[in-house]
Amino acid sequence: MLLLHTRMSSLKQKTFNNIAFNAVTKVVAVAFQGVASIILTRTLLPSDYGIVGFAMIFVNFLSQFNDLGFSSAVVQKKDLDDRALYTGFTFRFGLAIFLYIIAAVGSGVSGLFIENEAVANVIKVSALSFLVYSFSFIPSALLKRDLDYKKISIANICQTITSSVVSVGLALAGFKYWSIVLASLCASTVMVVTLNLMRPKKIRVLVDAPVARDLFKFGGSVSLSGLIVFAILNADNFIIGAAAGETMLGYYVVAFNWGSMICVALGTVVNSVLFPTFSRMQDAARIKASYLKVLEYVAFVGMLVNVTLLLVSRDFLIAVLGHGTEKWIPALKALWILCFYGIARFSLEPIGSVIMATGRVNLLLKANIIAAIIELSLLYPAVRFFGLEGVAVVVTVAYISQYLIFFPSLRMDIGLHYGEFFLALKPAMLSALVVAGIVLALQPYMPADTMTSLAIKLSICTTLYCLTYGIFSKWKLAREVRVLILNMRPVRADTQG
Repeated sequence: MLLLHTRMSSLKQKTFNNIAFNAVTKVVAVAFQGVASIILTRTLLPSDYGIVGFAMIFVNFLSQFNDLGFSSAVVQKKDLDDRALYTGFTFRFGLAIFLYIIAAVGSGVSGLFIENEAVANVIKVSALSFLVYSFSFIPSALLKRDLDYKKISIANICQTITSSVVSVGLALAGFKYWSIVLASLCASTVMVVTLNLMRPKKIRVLVDAPVARDLFKFGGSVSLSGLIVFAILNADNFIIGAAAGETMLGYYVVAFNWGSMICVALGTVVNSVLFPTFSRMQDAARIKASYLKVLEYVAFVGMLVNVTLLLVSRDFLIAVLGHGTEKWIPALKALWILCFYGIARFSLEPIGSVIMATGRVNLLLKANIIAAIIELSLLYPAVRFFGLEGVAVVVTVAYISQYLIFFPSLRMDIGLHYGEFFLALKPAMLSALVVAGIVLALQPYMPADTMTSLAIKLSICTTLYCLTYGIFSKWKLAREVRVLILNMRPVRADTQG
């Protein structure tokens, strides 16, 4: 019993340590990406974002077949040997070559949907990332199995810094949309090289048919689920680009990127750690307790950022992204709606790690299919009759629909009740309502559309939110984080099992 308690405490601490490493990485990433995004948004045109955004629909679609879930299968596998590792790599590399050929040959198809030849050229260059990323398969899988997110974090920091510096440099030099494309390719290369230096492992080509079938049995459902998620996350861009052109798509891309930025960041920081950690637990009660605790942490950060962005959105688009102009104001209403999408997404995404860890990947598939049906059936009428705002509403509603599938199963699998879920979110939700009410009441008395008004609102939102959250939660979260920080230390290998 003592040994079990020690192992549980050790795994909890190591999970926190890994999340902390990821958090530091993401803080650095957000700082670099934020500055780079502001400079790029001021320098580039909406059409530049539209060209890259539309091209990436095709590249990202092909990328859904670049792994076939083998990476997740290798991480989840209880006993991993070289046969499974090298079989996974061999299939990953072979798929990368095949998909690049498809992208290069089929890039001209984009001309059927959007009248801009630049899109095809961007597809050909961006697809080189398939080949580059295939060499991250082995070190990434091994580091995740080791729960060594410190090294993964270092590689991600290198990637972020490279992307930010190169993109800004190229944009200021007049490379237009190519500044985003080339910077992304350079950053991917740097990240892959760093991972292989951090976790060196000899590369071998090997195909073991029984092992491949075993990996695909798990990875196939994950891959299919990922394909449907891709459809959910990219159908809006495709419909807007095809129906309204690259300029309107550019407005939507900026609104979506900022509205979903914090949920993507939290996904990188937290969710990437949860799946391998929950897979190690294999105990419903422990998984449930850990999930609810993580949800509290995620809600605290996510609600603060999204509600604050909602309240300062106009000042942000004019003073920061527009450099004092109304260049990006057409994206304002869509941004308002997508702030709520961001809240729904960061609240839901940790559930995916629970479901995958319990082996219920078919449930992910079912939920994603329902969300895809809702979104794909409503997107075109939405953009035709209601514009960007209609698309934003459809995307948000489709994503929220997944709650209806997940919760009944989670109640059965790990004993999660609706009340427990909302109790974890309660302090963040109440704090957000208090902040929104006070800031909206003070709005007529504040300066507008300037860096001064933005700074004032940011200060008020942050201060009020933290104070009210502390009061509503009786500072429980702050005490817990303090203890975990004080206990941060390397965890002995013999206590990790």
